[in-house]
Amino acid sequence: MDVADQLRGNADEALNIDTSATEYVTDNVLLKREIDCFSMVFETSSWTGSSTGSDITVGTQWSTVSSTPIADVQAQSDAILKNTGRRPNVLVLGGDVFASLNKNTDILDRIRYTQRGIVTEDLLAPLFGVEKVIVASAIKNSGPEGGTTSMAFVGADTAWLGYVAPSPGLMTPSAGYLFAWTGLEGVSAGGVQIQKMRLDTRFSDRIVGVTSYDFVRTGADFGALFTDLLA
Repeated sequence: MDVADQLRGNADEALNIDTSATEYVTDNVLLKREIDCFSMVFETSSWTGSSTGSDITVGTQWSTVSSTPIADVQAQSDAILKNTGRRPNVLVLGGDVFASLNKNTDILDRIRYTQRGIVTEDLLAPLFGVEKVIVASAIKNSGPEGGTTSMAFVGADTAWLGYVAPSPGLMTPSAGYLFAWTGLEGVSAGGVQIQKMRLDTRFSDRIVGVTSYDFVRTGADFGALFTDLLA
């Protein structure tokens, strides 16, 4: 992001333009990393821990209010446990899938008498028998640059169930790991470096975010992918 001299000179004293630009750049770097993570998690024909050894197509799509997502997930949780000796502890839901679960009869009946009676990630976790439910809420524009915008959730109609190691380790099994290069000077623990450079010909300062990382699938049998969940 470029911060023009005129913009800096016209800003109120209470506004720190450099801080705002840095936050904007950092948010976009992290959004890119989130999209890359979900793209790996939701990659079809890549996970082998299910009862069939391949992606799962449920009998009744979860967009149907009378579907059985809890039973569907439990069946695959048992399969991964039998295949690996580890019970899955994370369920990742596409944004549209999470929205559809807000209307599911079985889920609503189970949380009816909770404090709020509203479907949240925290309430879904014990229902599905996992420690954490994550909603993939990252939005991606899949349209061509300069062309028609096509905005959608990453993995909109899919869900992933798997085991993720609570703490990383060389001998610790896990469905996958994030490897972030922190060797460059000024790089944060999360692998993001912010640079500021002067562009004299543009009468601006440029705020640049630099990151180097890789998402690696280290245990395909520790995960199962549900596809085509919505009508």
